[in-house]
Amino acid sequence: MIAAQLQDLSYKTPDDYDPIINLVAYYPMIAVRTESEYKTIEDLVADAKANPGKLRVGSPGEGTSSHLNLEEFMRHTGTKMIHVPFQGWGQSSPALLGGHIEALVAQPGELRGAVEGKRMRVLVNFRPQRLPNFADVPTAKERGWDVANGVWYLLMAPKGTPAPVTRVPARRGEGRDRGSEVRRRHGEPRHRCRLPAGQRAARRSLARIQACTRRYCAAQAC
Repeated sequence: MIAAQLQDLSYKTPDDYDPIINLVAYYPMIAVRTESEYKTIEDLVADAKANPGKLRVGSPGEGTSSHLNLEEFMRHTGTKMIHVPFQGWGQSSPALLGGHIEALVAQPGELRGAVEGKRMRVLVNFRPQRLPNFADVPTAKERGWDVANGVWYLLMAPKGTPAPVTRVPARRGEGRDRGSEVRRRHGEPRHRCRLPAGQRAARRSLARIQACTRRYCAAQAC
C-alpha cells in the first residue's frame, strides 16, 4: 500500500485487490535509551514543542510504516522532529545506543531484547490497544493522539478472483497455524483475515495507511 502511493504502480487502493488472509501484523513503537531524560512520551513531546527541529528520531527508512507513524505523531502533537532514515534495526539501534539520535521507531520484536536487557525504554505504542508483553507502555490513542498504523503482511489476489480460489481452508488440520509460539513470545493476538469480515478489517487498515501516505506525499511534493 505504501509503495503504491510513492511509485507509479498499476494498483493504488485497497479496492484494487482482494485480501485473503493476514500472515503477520505488528505496530511500531517509540523507544529511547534507558539513560534518556525522557521518562514518558509526554516528556519527549514537551521537549519537541519547546525545541522544534532538535530531536532526532530514527526509523528503518523513508516511507516505511515506522516513518509514517512518526509523521502522523508529529501532525497530531503539533511537533517538529528530525526524521533520520536508516537501513533497518541493525543501523538504527546502534545509533540510538551511541547517542547519535534521541529516539527511534521500531517494531516490538526488535525492541524486546533491548528493553529486557535494560538498554532501551519504550515510551508509546502505535497500536489500538496495549500489547500484553509491553503492558506498561501506553498507546498513542490513550494519550489523545489518534495514531495507530500497523503493518499487515497479506496474501492477496487481483480484484474479482473467484471465491473458490480465495477461500481460506477452514477444515480442521488444514491451514495449520504455525505462528502461535511467535505470538506467545511477543504478545500479539491471532490475526486471521477470513472472508468477508476479515476483508473489511484489512481494507480499513489499508485505507488508513493510504491516507497517511498521501498526506506525507502532499507535504513533501512526492
